[in-house]
Amino acid sequence: MIYDTGISSSPYAVVVGDFNSDSRLDIIVANYGTNNVGVFLGYGNGTFANQQTYSTGDSSRPTALTIGDFNNDSRLDIAVANYRANNVGIFLGYGNGIFANQMTYSTGVSSGPIALVIGDINNDSRLDIAVANYGTNNIGSHPQSIALGDFNNDYRQDIVVAHSDTGSVGVLLNGDSAALENVRVLSTGSGSKPHGLTVGDFNNDDRLDIIITNNAIATSPLTSTITVFSTLKSILDPLRCLPIATHTPPLSLAPCW
Repeated sequence: MIYDTGISSSPYAVVVGDFNSDSRLDIIVANYGTNNVGVFLGYGNGTFANQQTYSTGDSSRPTALTIGDFNNDSRLDIAVANYRANNVGIFLGYGNGIFANQMTYSTGVSSGPIALVIGDINNDSRLDIAVANYGTNNIGSHPQSIALGDFNNDYRQDIVVAHSDTGSVGVLLNGDSAALENVRVLSTGSGSKPHGLTVGDFNNDDRLDIIITNNAIATSPLTSTITVFSTLKSILDPLRCLPIATHTPPLSLAPCW
């Protein structure tokens, strides 16, 4: 079954959740080409209503989405990274499938926010947003993706970012007062061009690991790989590098539980 997102919409990212409080999953997409967020409400039988759209602003170019309850009303809201508008947009949800107009928060001139993640970074029981700004290299060189996890077992959320240009992954450890410091850089290999990442306990040792997709097909299709870093006594060490099929650029991934 195919659901239309609009002519030249170029849907770039997708998330799922129950946005109208009917215990059925709905879909939200970031339409890069038409500068909007599209909502498909689910009927619970595998079918969906037609798309409802919410503008992210002229020439904003939304590239990433995440959802969470940002105003503590027990209703899901939307956060979107607007790459060309250099901001993060927030759509507060009413719990009935309808959202308020976008509120925006600047990420800086020419920042090019390309990815975002939510979590309680400063331990105040409120959701925070961390953004990878591709244009201004705020977290490493040309960050492509971002994730959170407690990698040193101090009960604080650390940040991990894939650096496309330098062939590396940066781990920013969360110190007191949410000061991100003690950056550790992990190499994914020369020319590897890491793109997507996810975190989880993949070897059942009760410690978080990192998996990265390396999009090196741009220079050599034979070197497209997935890299695994394992946390060993609070230190991230390379565990293995897994080759994948030729001419198959890995751009994103997700854990399966």
